[in-house]
Amino acid sequence: MQNPFRLISQMFQATDANSIASQLEIQHAVRLTRYQRNWNFYKGNQWDYARGEDDPFVTINYLKKIVQRHISFFLGKGFKVVVPDLPDTPEDESTAREFVRSMLEETWRRNRIGRFCLEAGQIGGITGDVFCFVSWEANDPIEDPYARVDVLPSQFVFPTYGGPYGVDRKRMEAVTIVYPYFVDAGQVDKITGLPAKKTAIRVETWTREKHTIYNDDGKGIKSEEPNLFGEIPVVHIANYPIAGEEYGESDIDALITIQREFNEKATDISDVVNYHGSPITLLYGMKLSAVEKGANRMWGIENPDARVENLELKGDMALSKGYMELIRSSLLELADLPKDALMADSSGTAANMSGVALAMHFLPLLWRRNDKIQTYGEGLRLINRLMLKYTDLKDDKFHKEFRKITAAKYRTEIVFPDPLPRDESLRLQQVERRLKNRIASRRQVLEEDGFSQRQAEKILQEADKDAEMEAKLVQMTKPQAAIGPNGEQMPRKEQENRGGNSSPATPEPNAQGESRSRSAEGV
Repeated sequence: MQNPFRLISQMFQATDANSIASQLEIQHAVRLTRYQRNWNFYKGNQWDYARGEDDPFVTINYLKKIVQRHISFFLGKGFKVVVPDLPDTPEDESTAREFVRSMLEETWRRNRIGRFCLEAGQIGGITGDVFCFVSWEANDPIEDPYARVDVLPSQFVFPTYGGPYGVDRKRMEAVTIVYPYFVDAGQVDKITGLPAKKTAIRVETWTREKHTIYNDDGKGIKSEEPNLFGEIPVVHIANYPIAGEEYGESDIDALITIQREFNEKATDISDVVNYHGSPITLLYGMKLSAVEKGANRMWGIENPDARVENLELKGDMALSKGYMELIRSSLLELADLPKDALMADSSGTAANMSGVALAMHFLPLLWRRNDKIQTYGEGLRLINRLMLKYTDLKDDKFHKEFRKITAAKYRTEIVFPDPLPRDESLRLQQVERRLKNRIASRRQVLEEDGFSQRQAEKILQEADKDAEMEAKLVQMTKPQAAIGPNGEQMPRKEQENRGGNSSPATPEPNAQGESRSRSAEGV
């Protein structure tokens, strides 16, 4: 497929002056340029000019590893949806909260929550803006119909806000989505024998009142219908918010200049090494015609004043290496990463740290994570709201139960698990003390360990069944008291006077069976 940025430019050129799409080019030119630059650096295309084939560039792509580390640290363990209790209402809301929570949890499972986190973290870390489109999926080959969430490429989304600054910057008035797709080219592919495809551009605009789809050439309206949903099904998440502005900042915006400097200096050092790896031979007091080039050659020099030597490196390479290390340290510091965060070996500095020391070691990264929790958490709550509204509109069974909830039916909270490893033995001791002092519940402890509410409930149910079975086994092997003729339990003294065993044990089934078999055989 062609470059998506080039496709958008072609679409803009094809549209007429009256279409919405043609008006977006100037408004979003700066944003699209920033997106394209960031994607190029992430993919390793970090040079603006070309050299000869014998002079390759050196590209050490730190930006890609930095984005991947931020994704793993923040969204590597996913997130949990919690429906909090409303303290202002006197009635018990546990049934309603459980109904909403189970529906959202199942919907996120069908949306492959792990893949969603990976895509959202990647696009947010590279472009600074995450646009999530919520729709109704009724044709999934595996799952039942559900509210589908798609992470749209940021360069295909053109939102219109109430204003460029201030309070209105958060109010999305409309959004235009422009993306390429394949259509039938009207001929057969000579290689595959299948109908050939060509790329077309789809342009659609959403407002709270209507949904408009434009023709493939961008000229004229293809279809227009009322928006029965009543709101724009697109949620914008700013990766790192900029006060007073509508778009966010990526994880690599401030690092591109340093990454470029690192590559240029690495290329300079590579050129020096290559130059002196095949040094130039200097001849003094001799003619070039008097010497023979090549391996295994021998020269005889008759002129006592003549000499031969190779051009040596006189510069200080240690200074260049020190400067390279300075650039690398600055790159990691601006990325809020410790120096060993990019190490693949687990035997680094952080491997032997305690929990507190490890948290202090990754403190800048934790600060960055806490900032993202605010924006991503808010965006995910809005996505949950759209999921509930779509399911309420499309699923009659869900609608009958959901309409019974009257107070704050769309309220949810997002919980991100702790990214740092913990000492399990110390953790178990703390949990045991909390449970013993009744300041925590078993479900709360399981949720703190990263289990969802559904998983926690299943674990507790299985644990209760195991405890019940264990109690029955203990009861079966416990010494039994003698029973009188009328079914009453005989006192201990009366049992002893009758010569019976006051604490008879239940016979072992296998041993008893063996004894009866021997008696039958006359042994």
